[in-house]
Amino acid sequence: EDLLKGVRMADAAADAGTAYGNAVESELGAASVGVETLGEWLPRRSQEAVEAKWGTGLAASGIRTMGDDLLLGGRLYGNVWISVQPPLGIPGDPMRLLFERDMTPHPQYVAFYKFLEKQFKADAVIHFGMHGTAEWLPGRPLGNMSSCWPDQLLGALPNIYLYAANNPSESILAKRR
Repeated sequence: EDLLKGVRMADAAADAGTAYGNAVESELGAASVGVETLGEWLPRRSQEAVEAKWGTGLAASGIRTMGDDLLLGGRLYGNVWISVQPPLGIPGDPMRLLFERDMTPHPQYVAFYKFLEKQFKADAVIHFGMHGTAEWLPGRPLGNMSSCWPDQLLGALPNIYLYAANNPSESILAKRR
């Protein structure tokens, strides 16, 4: 219970911007990704697509940004970083990506996954719960390609998906396992 409380607090601190530049929060696992770094991690075409949907410059969306940094809330437990997955949509329109097939994930969402792969150097991603949101991102309905957002964000990271088995109808729809 303390672990979950700490992770929720880290998520709230990232959302409010109070973890930014806070040495104690950084030591506990709060992180940020600079827009310049994120731009280096993304293929140019993907960066342009994100900017076309969310505003020029990867910090233009205003979602969990502080200046030119995208904020990530999490807690570090040894070599394990635990975080709440970023919201798929935006406040007031949380399901936006589900219905706009040419939409891209917002920059902070992209930064979250690229941070895991490129900076934290995770060995795997583990999603718990009903379903994560990475598999619902725009891309092909079946058989993702490297240009599809789920594959761009997770890269070569294994995506271990501990699914709530009490809802099999949703599991049929999940694209990325």
